Amino acid sequence: MAHPTSLQSSARKLRFGRFPVTDVHPVVAGGDFPAKALPGEGIAVLATAAREGHDSLGASAVLYDPLGKEVQRMRLESLGPGLDRWGGMPTPGEPGRWSFTIEAWDDPYGTWQHNAEIEVSAGIDIEPMLAEGVHLFRRAAEEGGRTASERDEFLAAAKILEDTGHPPQERLAAWQSAGIPTAIAGQPIR
Repeated sequence: MAHPTSLQSSARKLRFGRFPVTDVHPVVAGGDFPAKALPGEGIAVLATAAREGHDSLGASAVLYDPLGKEVQRMRLESLGPGLDRWGGMPTPGEPGRWSFTIEAWDDPYGTWQHNAEIEVSAGIDIEPMLAEGVHLFRRAAEEGGRTASERDEFLAAAKILEDTGHPPQERLAAWQSAGIPTAIAGQPIR
């Protein structure tokens, strides 16, 4: 039987946050040596990221230059539904010791979009679901880093979602307006 002290030490090593990120690549010899690439060449970055519950999850790779300055932040793509595996190709600029981190985060937009499509189609809780979208889009319009055009797109979608003079399916389609998926891909609602 293991000694209680060694069990406590093992438990401390295995602590995960709310969004655990594991099995990050590229890694050479357990991190003892740096992975190598040519400047301007994309690096295949992979990670396993999960969360508890049924809400949507997003993941990002953050690339840092040799001085430690953040130079690229990109949303990673899911590599298959249910696999919890994410990947992307950040690109370092010049020679040097670049580094990256992987972030996993709550995706309220993905959760809302999924739930709203199901519930509105089924005729369940339509108004509360659309009201949640109004709140989400207004919040997105207020986020820093958004262009005036993006803010206008979010506010226009919120206005359509709350307009009870149109059928629910038509109101729900507001999230598909041309600029919203692009704005969210560039700067996810977190």
